[in-house]
Amino acid sequence: MLRIEEDSAFLLARTQRNGYHVDLYVYDLYLRLQTKLAGLAPFDINCKHAIGIYPPSRLLLRTPFGISLTAEKHGAVLQLELKLPVSSPQLASSLSDWSAAEENVLRCSVLPDAAEKAVLDLAALVRAVSS
Repeated sequence: MLRIEEDSAFLLARTQRNGYHVDLYVYDLYLRLQTKLAGLAPFDINCKHAIGIYPPSRLLLRTPFGISLTAEKHGAVLQLELKLPVSSPQLASSLSDWSAAEENVLRCSVLPDAAEKAVLDLAALVRAVSS
């Protein structure tokens, strides 16, 4: 089942009809990244389904050493939020398209078509900085 609201489209679990949904852009990114797990290292991937109208569905990627990346739909773009366990000036300085949101948190807004490349580029950068 598909529900369309203003600038969002949601896949609904038809058999359950309990309000679980996932944004199509978030789910599309999840499916595309699932085929490129080697390129995502050191991140693992999880798609969080939302319940009801207000909590957004999100894609969550985490590393074993505490870095996390969240992708959420915000209007016509996907917002990527990178949380670092400790300050990493080397990583932050390499992310020119990202802006500081708060201490050890960086954000970047990308069009849905550019999200896969942005996530894979970030994973490559984290691998390079971590080694």
